[in-house]
Amino acid sequence: MATKFVIFLNNVFQPVVFDGWAVVLLFLAIFTGSTLAMAAEVNIYSGRKEALIKPVLDQFTENTGIIVNLVSGRAGQLRERLLVEGRNTPADILITSDAANLYRATEAGLLQPVESNILDSQIPTNYRDKGRHWFGLSLRARVLVYSVDRVSTDELSTYEDLASKNWRDRISVRSSSNVYNQSLIASLIVAHGIDGAEQWAKGLVKNFARSPFLYIFS
Repeated sequence: MATKFVIFLNNVFQPVVFDGWAVVLLFLAIFTGSTLAMAAEVNIYSGRKEALIKPVLDQFTENTGIIVNLVSGRAGQLRERLLVEGRNTPADILITSDAANLYRATEAGLLQPVESNILDSQIPTNYRDKGRHWFGLSLRARVLVYSVDRVSTDELSTYEDLASKNWRDRISVRSSSNVYNQSLIASLIVAHGIDGAEQWAKGLVKNFARSPFLYIFS
């Protein structure tokens, strides 16, 4: 049976859009020269699903002999763990999703800048922090899911369309406390200004089919 609502789908993963060896190059950039030679293992805290990231890490181990110890968890949980561990953390690298999570980690003083010609050559400037605290490795699409039996692309092709009265009582979405929705609002502010984004948000709220799902973990 076709779905009743238009749904935000926030977890669509796209393959690495830069060099397929981007993660391996990240290691090589950090563990250069004698450091690479001395490193027997490296510790990674990762907010990505293990099935997506582990094959590349295994390939890195095969090519370098360096063991990768992977700790997986939600972005917020890993950030709190790093805060508690402080300077005694065993983590060498943090891999997380969404620019908002990267921003929070940077603001909390959990990341240090990296100077690397390899990273500079592989990752465009618009996919890395100006302060060089983080570099992007992949992109994830924020897509709209709807019933093709009831909705045409003429009716719905952009996020802006969701504020239309045509969608009254038909929108299902996560809470605004979710970091992905916060990033969506940020992108709309960049595109339309604060006032334009606020008007869109008010229109979207009027179209809710139910109260948003409260997503506790970020």
